[in-house]
Amino acid sequence: MKVGVYVDVANLAMNGGFGMRYEVLRAFACRDGAEAVRLNAYISYDDAKADTDTGYRRRQFRFHSALRDVGYKVVLKKTKWYENEAGVRVG
Repeated sequence: MKVGVYVDVANLAMNGGFGMRYEVLRAFACRDGAEAVRLNAYISYDDAKADTDTGYRRRQFRFHSALRDVGYKVVLKKTKWYENEAGVRVG
């Protein structure tokens, strides 16, 4: 059997999955001899914040590297910023 795992990392983190053990998720998906043909982790990334906050950039880089180390393809989605009706910047 072949399986694919597609993880919306930001949504998972906001709903109690912060600290998720992605290697365990992979092992669970591949139980009973299944073969992982695709492991995608979709992650939001704020370029503007990374330009000004080296700590953010470094943490994100380490997290992306850790995901790649356990076999995930990291797919970055750049944060899009808008102004709402009140003039507040939202992402």
